[in-house]
Amino acid sequence: MTEDNRDQYGRKDEKLKIYRIPLNFKIDASVLGFTIEWKRLFESLAVGAICFLTALMIGGMFSLDAKVMLGIEALGFIGGTAASMVGINGVSLLDYLLRIFHFMKERKVYGPPDEAYRERYELELDKERVKNQKNVNTKFDDANSKSSKKKRGGKKEKVDKKALKMEKKRKAYEKKIKEQMIRQGEDPVKVASLYIEFPKNDKNKEKQQPDSSEKKDYPIYRLGRNIKKSIQTQMSRYLGSSKNIRDQKIIDGYEIPTPFTTAVDMIPIKSISNGVIITKNNDFVKIIEINPVRYDLKTNREKNKIIENFAKYLKVAPKSMQIKSISVNADLSGIIKDSEEIISMEDNEKCRVLQQDEIEYLKQVKSHSVTRRYYIIYKVENVANTVDESIKAINVLNGYYMTAQHYLSNCGLSINEYSKNHSENMLYNLYTMLHKNSPVSCYDYKMQTSARYLQGIPEPKVLRNVPIADFFSPVTVNVSKHKYVKLDDTYKAYFYLSGEEGYRESVYGDWITNLTNYDDTIDVDIFVRRENKGIVKQQLGFALRNNKSSIEHLKDTDVSYDKRVGRLMSTYYIKQQLDGEDFYYMSILVTLSAKSEEALMLKIKAFKDEMKSKEMQVYGCEFIEDTAFLNTLPLNTLDPKWIEPNAKRNVLTMGLSACFPFFSNEISDAKGIYIGLNKEDGSTILLDLFNRSLYNNANVCVLGGSGSGKTYLIQLIAMRYRKKRMPTYVIAPLKGFEWKRACLELGGTFIELSETSSSHINIMDVRVRDTSADAMIDSVTENKSAMLAKISVLKTFFSLLTSNLSPAEQDDLEGELDIALTKVYRKYGITEDNDSLFDENGNYKEMPILGDVYEECQKDDYECMSPLLKQLKKFVYGTYKGFNNRTNVNLDNLYIVFDVSTIGAKNLLPIVMFIATDFVWSKVKEDRTQDKIVLLDEVWKLINTNDTVAEYVLELYKTIRGYGGGVVCATQDLTDFTALKNGMYGNRILSNSSAKIIMKIQSENLNEIRRVFSLTEDEFDSILAMKKGQGILISNQDNVMVNVMASEKEDRLITTDASKLRGYYGDSKQIEREQQRRIAG
Repeated sequence: MTEDNRDQYGRKDEKLKIYRIPLNFKIDASVLGFTIEWKRLFESLAVGAICFLTALMIGGMFSLDAKVMLGIEALGFIGGTAASMVGINGVSLLDYLLRIFHFMKERKVYGPPDEAYRERYELELDKERVKNQKNVNTKFDDANSKSSKKKRGGKKEKVDKKALKMEKKRKAYEKKIKEQMIRQGEDPVKVASLYIEFPKNDKNKEKQQPDSSEKKDYPIYRLGRNIKKSIQTQMSRYLGSSKNIRDQKIIDGYEIPTPFTTAVDMIPIKSISNGVIITKNNDFVKIIEINPVRYDLKTNREKNKIIENFAKYLKVAPKSMQIKSISVNADLSGIIKDSEEIISMEDNEKCRVLQQDEIEYLKQVKSHSVTRRYYIIYKVENVANTVDESIKAINVLNGYYMTAQHYLSNCGLSINEYSKNHSENMLYNLYTMLHKNSPVSCYDYKMQTSARYLQGIPEPKVLRNVPIADFFSPVTVNVSKHKYVKLDDTYKAYFYLSGEEGYRESVYGDWITNLTNYDDTIDVDIFVRRENKGIVKQQLGFALRNNKSSIEHLKDTDVSYDKRVGRLMSTYYIKQQLDGEDFYYMSILVTLSAKSEEALMLKIKAFKDEMKSKEMQVYGCEFIEDTAFLNTLPLNTLDPKWIEPNAKRNVLTMGLSACFPFFSNEISDAKGIYIGLNKEDGSTILLDLFNRSLYNNANVCVLGGSGSGKTYLIQLIAMRYRKKRMPTYVIAPLKGFEWKRACLELGGTFIELSETSSSHINIMDVRVRDTSADAMIDSVTENKSAMLAKISVLKTFFSLLTSNLSPAEQDDLEGELDIALTKVYRKYGITEDNDSLFDENGNYKEMPILGDVYEECQKDDYECMSPLLKQLKKFVYGTYKGFNNRTNVNLDNLYIVFDVSTIGAKNLLPIVMFIATDFVWSKVKEDRTQDKIVLLDEVWKLINTNDTVAEYVLELYKTIRGYGGGVVCATQDLTDFTALKNGMYGNRILSNSSAKIIMKIQSENLNEIRRVFSLTEDEFDSILAMKKGQGILISNQDNVMVNVMASEKEDRLITTDASKLRGYYGDSKQIEREQQRRIAG
């Protein structure tokens, strides 16, 4: 919507608000007009001193002249200091050197353990065995000592033998039950973590039943007890020991085998309990996945409101959080699974082949389509090793969750739950982030890992002690390269936005899409930390005094003058706004991924160039790639030494809310058909027109000029709905032959309605409508006469033959025709009773044809039949006698195409159009519970044929929803379409279509398109630049650019491109032979 447009309530739209991200306020100085940072100055002086001492040592070795020595020493000091001040890659020289030392120390490859690792592991295991044996011996000696004291008359120690005996029985019972559960296919990980009580024989069960007057045991109370009990178990297992779980090789008497990958040693995660991740530092972390909003297609008023509501959330959000955006392959598993189930029900072998082809094609689509997923990560730091403190931390995190759920809903966002089990959600999220686009599911990976450990020790109990990182960490983490990290077969490079130069000061609410939508592999992490306003105000006061003092000693021509003035203005701005807003530090990390080192290097160069063109400075995490990798884990941890000091940018509440990242350009309906890929971001477009919660109706209107690909698109829609076993009916008034290949390949019925066609539909056929669905929905049904209903339709049909009669003459004719038709049907034994339509075997009786009507109307009993007989004679004896035949095609097929494009006589067109539309309309009404789709190619031709046919089309669009159906039409010219019959039909069809698709349009229609659909400048420019097969999908106020996509087999069946046809079939003679072969088949 443009700024001058009005929204759906008639209100004039607002202008988009601009938000400010002020420059970092700093306490620094100026020397010779250059800005000097104190920290870097001291570091540079240290580097200069080192260079001076180095020069001194070198000079001493060569016994140089004193003046020469002094010059070298001065040069070393000045050069070292200057080089350090300039820095490398945005940091001081000293910082950069320290990064190199860090890299030299930490570089290694984590992966499957080598022999040396196994030997060290076995050595440590031996030491632990010896230690455990010593503990056993010590306990034995203590027991003997106590026994000796007892014999000497010492105080007898009380032992609860009954309790020990019951515990022994319980453990035996638990082992038995768990073995049974695993044999029955239960998840070994879940089974191993269960605590199973020994069944009690409670004789006083009735007495223990709670009285109705007692306090109710609400689910929340039970949840609290279960959490406390679970945490107590986790505490004794993980938090009760000061040793790291990986360091313990023997737990509860079980020896943990050598890990299958040493990568788990790098991951700082200890356990997952009650939906919370517990790190090795004893931080408690919770991840929530956010379902995004279609922000970019909202009105300006709605966009501004979303940013305001997000700011409200930030005010009540925790002090620190991490917002994560990742790009992954689209999840088409649900649609693929549905397709596989449909194949099992399909009885048409030809269609089964195409269904299988679609499944294989969807698997290919999955590998190169993209979806973006968004997360918020919260953390409670350094939780004490007690049950009460752990419960308190979990409650705090759950409070963060509830607050987010409430406030983010006001932004149109919701929280996605993969599973009802919150711990499973955490494991799934971790796996998804570390195994992006892996063909192995989280569940399968977990089962594979469990199986590996159980091979070594066939005791399910061992799985309780396996570090949780084993179930989601990559097999290989290579941090031996200074420019990237390699996770399994994926190369990753990390960058951060410079806190000084990485941001524009004035931004709109969607500026973050410069990063999140950069390409289909990018991941973005936003770290947010709220600061104490009191402390910040004190720092601001000092910074203001410092900056004012510095400016007084600068000239307006000095290099740093403008920057210092800008910093002073930003500091003033922050101080003024702090009364109503909070102060934050924001840091942004970016991850680029590729499948090869060469591809990654190309991406890095392109990314830096793109950011530079947008005035956003980014720096690579060279030599600290391992640190960046750990920072991008969903643990809300940002390195305070290497990254945060260089990446942090001060921002206030409204400026931070403008970093709202939860965008989606996807139309990805769960049960939809695949249309193509989003042109902007590569996401899949899955359209489920029959989802009443998403769309008011299942109607679509496709607009496009000649050669734009609109017929190709609606053929694709028709094929894909038929492959879902949905009844599909097509009327093609122009170039119907284009539908023939696909129809025959799907095992459908192709009917050519023309004077010379060998396919016949008897307009006189009477069929009983199936009312079983009505009976189910309405409880009762009225048994209406099928014959009388057919006579009513036939009177409309015959009126098309006598359209030149006056209303009075037409009325007289219909009166006699009513009697004649009744007599014709009675000759065949058909009456008002529907049972008379069937013979003794339950089959339909032979039906009369037009010749029977002609014969009846010739009798002297009728006075007004002369005009009808004159026209009807052509259909019985003349050139139209092909219509005087009984039906010889299968009208119960799920895919039927009516080709009405080969009619020779122009005045015959309304007749065949009526036959086709009447049949389709009767099929639509049959079963209200069955979804069905009707496709009208070049609908303007139908509307322009005859008012009766036009009314049928309009009636379809207006009422088909009530019969469980939808209509898809295609038309070329919007101006002519909306002008037909003074817009009576075209405008109503558009208003009754939930979705419109605009393809490449003729230039004379562009302004009308822009006006009718209220297109923005960008959308209008996109239409101007469209190519064949591209379009803009408009639905539910969502406008999405789409590339229509088909498999090779589908393209072979529906393309009209001559060069493609030659490539598929050869020359024209080969094509003709191929078509004949298909028809014969």
